[in-house]
Amino acid sequence: MPLDEMAIGNAMDCDFTLRFWRILRKDMRKKQVHHVYDNLLKEIAIELAGVENFGIAVDTGYLDELEVKLEREIGILEKELQELSPIEEVNVNSNVDLQRILFTEDEGLNLYPVTFTKKTKKPSVTDADLQLILEEIEKTLVG
Repeated sequence: MPLDEMAIGNAMDCDFTLRFWRILRKDMRKKQVHHVYDNLLKEIAIELAGVENFGIAVDTGYLDELEVKLEREIGILEKELQELSPIEEVNVNSNVDLQRILFTEDEGLNLYPVTFTKKTKKPSVTDADLQLILEEIEKTLVG
């Protein structure tokens, strides 16, 4: 698009925004919600504009330290899961192994699945479904 056409379009955008702002400002004052903009949104808009133009500074050194720490914690949790698992050599990233642990009678905990997957028709192990199962277990234990 030629620069002169873009300039006209930008000027029209600015004009529309200012007109709209004047109407909106009156409405906000009538409804007594202008303080939300004045004390909160205006400052956030300025910060977001800065982020949009200049980005966000990231401490990569800290991220590297955090990665090492989290990998260590994941390793500890994976080891604990291996020890607690009723099946041998469980792959903690495997939905199939998780289904075996939770829902099979012969080698698992024999829990009743909340829902089943549409594709495979096997018990669903999504976060939401696991949370529902946990809530049911807690209800049963607590009474």
